[in-house]
Amino acid sequence: MRFMRIIAILTLAGCGAAGTATLPGAPTSTNATSATTSHAPSAPLRHAAAVVYVGSEAGTIDTFTLVRGKYRQTRQIVDSNGPQGLHTDSLANLYVADEGIGTEGPGVGDIAVYPKGASQPSRLIVPGYNVSDVIAVKNGQHLYATNYGPDGQFGPGSLSFYGPSGSSPLRTATIPQSFQAISLVRDSSSKDVFVSYSDPSGNGHIARFRHGRGKPHDLPVSFGTPWGIAEDGSGNLLVADGSGPIHIYSQAGHAIGTIDVPGTALRMAFNANHTLLYVTNFGNFDVEIFTYPAAKMVATIHASEWNSKAWTDGIAVWPPAQ
Repeated sequence: MRFMRIIAILTLAGCGAAGTATLPGAPTSTNATSATTSHAPSAPLRHAAAVVYVGSEAGTIDTFTLVRGKYRQTRQIVDSNGPQGLHTDSLANLYVADEGIGTEGPGVGDIAVYPKGASQPSRLIVPGYNVSDVIAVKNGQHLYATNYGPDGQFGPGSLSFYGPSGSSPLRTATIPQSFQAISLVRDSSSKDVFVSYSDPSGNGHIARFRHGRGKPHDLPVSFGTPWGIAEDGSGNLLVADGSGPIHIYSQAGHAIGTIDVPGTALRMAFNANHTLLYVTNFGNFDVEIFTYPAAKMVATIHASEWNSKAWTDGIAVWPPAQ
């Protein structure tokens, strides 16, 4: 399953390399070569995420820590089961949705929960779905997860809700018109859950679950190849389009604007106060960092310097967006 997804993405991937830039507020240096290299001492940036987690189709989750205004790779978790959606909570737990990599027979997906600094999960959920994304509610007391489909199948996509223990979801709602459900986000004010999904023709849509339950209701939007979805703290939805930019919509489905990303944007995460947007770029093997809402690209974390096969996919930051 993973390799079919990689081939599809590479046909969309751009080939231009993104520029290198110092993070906003950090000193510039004529010796700067990448955003992962440390330079002259400077105070850590208050508005930048202290830790960035990057999942790769190569089977790793890499940790980048902000040191003196630059991100440096500090740790790596081996995850050969296809890490996709990544998220953190306020306790610094890391939640990973694994799609499941089949060798002989169906690939079995799972959800792994890593405590801060751990290389092995403290909880492993094996639900019988190829899981595409996961978010925690109340620091892991409950989880929402999207599914490409049941293990070994391409669709239909669905949304599952889990309790504090066990592998079986408390409920799962299928998105009948979907081919695969890709990513999700929850509005902390309304408690509504939004899911990006593809239809059988590969076009992108957004389904809304009122209060995270019941039947899905489509927003009146349609775009290219759907990937990650995020919420900007003001009720607006950002969705990555593998065929083009990041689209910004209101929760009523009104188009607000776009963010151009060099290469192929897959997934994204906001810093704590929604002033920086971190975007994994599958086509350029890196992570781009944009100011928000100005949408100015200000830095790049170059994956090729720490993993030559790092097709960057899922991303999470800590502290998480509030």
